[in-house]
Amino acid sequence: MRFNLFLLVLILISSCKKEEKALEIIFLGHPYDWMSEGKRIDPRLEKINYDSLDMIWLGGDVCARLTKDKETLEYVDSLFDFDSGKVHWAWGNHDLVYGNTDYLIEKTGKPGFYFDKIGHLGILVLNTNIFFFPGGEPTPERCAEKEQQLDLIKSLLDSTSEISNLVVLHHHCLLTKNLSGNTLHPDSIFNEAHPEYWVSCESRGTFEEVYYPLFKKIKDKGVEVVFIGGDVGMHAKKLEYKNPDGIWFLGSGINNSVDKRYLPDYVWTTAPDEILYLKYFPESGKLTWDFRLLGGD
Repeated sequence: MRFNLFLLVLILISSCKKEEKALEIIFLGHPYDWMSEGKRIDPRLEKINYDSLDMIWLGGDVCARLTKDKETLEYVDSLFDFDSGKVHWAWGNHDLVYGNTDYLIEKTGKPGFYFDKIGHLGILVLNTNIFFFPGGEPTPERCAEKEQQLDLIKSLLDSTSEISNLVVLHHHCLLTKNLSGNTLHPDSIFNEAHPEYWVSCESRGTFEEVYYPLFKKIKDKGVEVVFIGGDVGMHAKKLEYKNPDGIWFLGSGINNSVDKRYLPDYVWTTAPDEILYLKYFPESGKLTWDFRLLGGD
């Protein structure tokens, strides 16, 4: 009888144990609406209650002509609320097609690349646009930006004791065929893949040569490293891959607001769009994710 009573008490204590509350996060890649003259996101995304989420991660190409007019940024702000501090945005090429990066910095209060920390979750936002220099050599100003971004990544090597997870938000493809152990073809997943572009002018090195060894060192120090790219949706709808070094590469993007009667050659799929949702558990340092159908395709 006493044993049964003791067992009952243990069960009651166990059932009353407070469940760890997770931070709810959404990642949106390539969310622009094809039919809005570059000024809006997909109307299906406008219906999401972003106030209920703890963080909003944007993977770039939010609107096709984002910085043409300040009014477009005002519209984006009305959806995501930059003043809340919960928005992290990895700029895409469509976000910068008209330049005017000052619009973005002024409205969001954040530069093109930076590091932030929520508890033991590290969030590194990269600006992959600075890797691109079509038509010739990069300018001295662009080279300086490349080195500043590289210095930021190097500085994280001294901060690994403070974080259990490092999420790297980016737009353009960073995964290479070699980094996948020759099991994946990144250009069949990302809308564009340019592994040859320099991330550093000083070394004239690529992501795989310059950046990746630094992230591998961070991983080897016991930090979970998760890359999340947003230039997805035209060739595939998602990516979820853990490479031989134990580093995660995720990708998510939508594209199905395109008029399917006039489908461009570079759009390879109109499979149902999916959205990446994540949960971060601050006490245990656990990061989980799943892809959910957006619906309305």
